Amino acid sequence: MRTCHYQDRPGKRSLCLRKIVDDVATFEEMRWSFCDDVEECPHRGWDPERRVKVMISRIELLGECGECGRMHDLVIDQLNCHLEGRMGRVLMEMGPPKGSKEPLLDHWFPRSLKERAWRKVRAAVIERDGRTCIDCGRSLKEYPGWYTEVHHIIPVIDGGSDHPSNLVTLCVECHGSYTDDICRQAMVGRPKCPGEGDSHRKRPRSSQSVLDDAIER
Repeated sequence: MRTCHYQDRPGKRSLCLRKIVDDVATFEEMRWSFCDDVEECPHRGWDPERRVKVMISRIELLGECGECGRMHDLVIDQLNCHLEGRMGRVLMEMGPPKGSKEPLLDHWFPRSLKERAWRKVRAAVIERDGRTCIDCGRSLKEYPGWYTEVHHIIPVIDGGSDHPSNLVTLCVECHGSYTDDICRQAMVGRPKCPGEGDSHRKRPRSSQSVLDDAIER
């Protein structure tokens, strides 16, 4: 990858900082994105004066980090600091699921950091629920990883978030059943999901029995 004066970390895949020079914006107003193809970017180039403008704009934009109180050298460092601080608080305060639209992260986080946060939250939710499907009560500890899924109590299409309070652990069978119900009843109402009530329906478990037999053997 060729070096570009707009790269947060010159010479490596990193955030594009063009907008902090070309547009006046606060940290929260930015739409951070990674530069994946510098060779094809019409804004690519290396001009010493432009690079100085990028560095000055970055310093003015970042300021003192609200998490650690330091001045970070790179935008990605400050974003990572915000991510770790936020995730630490969320996981420390994690309680029983009840359904929530509270966002896990602010909207201005790059997608790659949101994906990292999701992986952390998913693992924490599974541990919180004792690696057990909260619908059918099946222990998932001896099953392969793909058999464990995390379900949004309030569906994402209805504004549900990736916050732990909106997530529960389900086996693939139970999760598939809820997903099918949501698709079928999207226009006429929503079924009760885990955490929304105490009514849990019985479901066919033929494929579960086959998997159980395979594990026992």
